[in-house]
Amino acid sequence: MPATGMVTRSSFIGIDYTLDHVGNRFDATLRQPIGVFDNTLTAGFDVNRLKYDKTRGDSATAQALNPYDFLPGNFPTTVTVGELFTTRTDTQSIFAEDQFKISPKLSLIGGLRWDRMSYIKQDSKGVAADVEKVFTHTSGRLGAVYALSPAASLYAQYSTAVDPLAGIVNTTAQQSQLDLSTGQQAEMGWKQLFDQGKGEFTLAAYWIRKKKLLSRDALNPDLYQQVGAQSSRGIEASFSYTPTSALRVDINGAVLDAHFDEFREVAAGQVVSRAGLTPPGVPERMANAWVTWSFWPRWEAGLGVRYVGPRQVDNANASRVGSFTVADASLRWAVRAGTTLSLHAYNLTDRVYAQTLYNSNNQWILGRPRSIEVSALIWF
Repeated sequence: MPATGMVTRSSFIGIDYTLDHVGNRFDATLRQPIGVFDNTLTAGFDVNRLKYDKTRGDSATAQALNPYDFLPGNFPTTVTVGELFTTRTDTQSIFAEDQFKISPKLSLIGGLRWDRMSYIKQDSKGVAADVEKVFTHTSGRLGAVYALSPAASLYAQYSTAVDPLAGIVNTTAQQSQLDLSTGQQAEMGWKQLFDQGKGEFTLAAYWIRKKKLLSRDALNPDLYQQVGAQSSRGIEASFSYTPTSALRVDINGAVLDAHFDEFREVAAGQVVSRAGLTPPGVPERMANAWVTWSFWPRWEAGLGVRYVGPRQVDNANASRVGSFTVADASLRWAVRAGTTLSLHAYNLTDRVYAQTLYNSNNQWILGRPRSIEVSALIWF
């Protein structure tokens, strides 16, 4: 507030949830030649049940704070219940995949999957409408692998897929009336081992297209709409090398072009096309590098750097956040069989950067500042 020099704190959210998951997966493999050709068939099923209970408290009285004499205070005790609901999601899936060897070097691979999701949501406050919905979908893939040598191979594949809307366990009554988001992907690449298996690298080019994406209505943020399509094409590369038994280097990176193919929204009272623009929050340049060194028996140190390129803030691409580079480190000590102590140091240079962007109100969540974490892993 410019007039008083105070900062208003008004967003108080407390979230409590319970998630119970039980399920089973079964598959069987049959290796049976078809004539003179080797053939391997794998088939099976998945069954799962998710029970999800959620309570969210919000809408507390706003507080005014002096940023130059800051007192953190306590979380308000008068927060009202904003959400209170339970859901149950039952999924059943049947899948099959086949590998057919045309020759010792060339194999064809195909797969099919059928999914059924039964979703029930009950509002415990009796305010929002209850939901009962069944989603079904069939997806598949087809590809080929060609072995150039025992250490190198080329591959190509095309696949289809489906995504639940904003996470199936949180689907609202309004969202349940929409279709699932569907996708297509084509990919081709080259995988190579070298130096007697000490190193490997992968180079891949891909194209991905998704349709019926979920987006908030520009005129009513409480409502959602499904918008045309967006796609991405790019190149990814990864490299791993272990020059000695104590040292390992991992490097990977991606360059891509992501854009809306079909998307119209209301802006300033006019319907505007966003086709050709970059979706918000999508970096089109990324890279990671990590070095691991076993410098002493049972001791291992690691140092890594990650780079994320600039990202657009809104659908109109009117503003964007800059790129950032963050360095992390780790130290592990295997105290004895079944016990490992770890020390992780994050953001060594204490870089200030935006980790998550919110298009609806131009808010950013800052990334983790320089911090240290100590953990113990014990198994028996």
